[in-house]
Amino acid sequence: WHTKIDDTERKAILGTLLGDSSILYPHKTSGAPRVCFNHGGPQAAWAEHKADFLKRLGGKSTRRENKGFGAITIAGATRCIPDLAEIYQLCVKDGKKTVSRKWLEQIGEIGLAWWFCDDGASCGRGFYLHTEGYSLAENKIICQWFRDRYGAASIRTGKRGYFWIYLSANTQRKILPIIEQYIPECMQYKLASSRACAASTPKRIRL
Repeated sequence: WHTKIDDTERKAILGTLLGDSSILYPHKTSGAPRVCFNHGGPQAAWAEHKADFLKRLGGKSTRRENKGFGAITIAGATRCIPDLAEIYQLCVKDGKKTVSRKWLEQIGEIGLAWWFCDDGASCGRGFYLHTEGYSLAENKIICQWFRDRYGAASIRTGKRGYFWIYLSANTQRKILPIIEQYIPECMQYKLASSRACAASTPKRIRL
């Protein structure tokens, strides 16, 4: 109950909250929030990595039968901790996760890596972030943040009208060495094509 979240834990949490995790008060009488996440069987190792990383905060994962898509679901959660209340206030507005520039500015390198593990993909020609769950206004905030920090970024629209973020190959090359050190072995496959792209980049020759 009296656990204080350290800076690395905080940044990792802020990053995964942009992705597949949520922060909530379990019921109306809860005195503090907790962080929760669910992943399918193919990402079991990633869910377990999250739980192990957050074990000081009571992080645990449980395998459950999935009656929907996939055979199993890996459910993870921390304890309810008062020190998480500040993160809840930063990330949740009117009961819903709401992206802000203030939130993005605090995720750090590990937070960016965890966000990519949750929602990122690489096609070799750039990175994709599946931000379809956010509004156009929120995607504009995310896109501008990437532009200001790393380089070219744009908002793309899928067939169903949802929005997601595309980061150019040059932006990908800037981000890759920042995040790869924080990505566990089980998720390194997401970086394979981006490494191939970086390796094939021709060196500039001075004449």
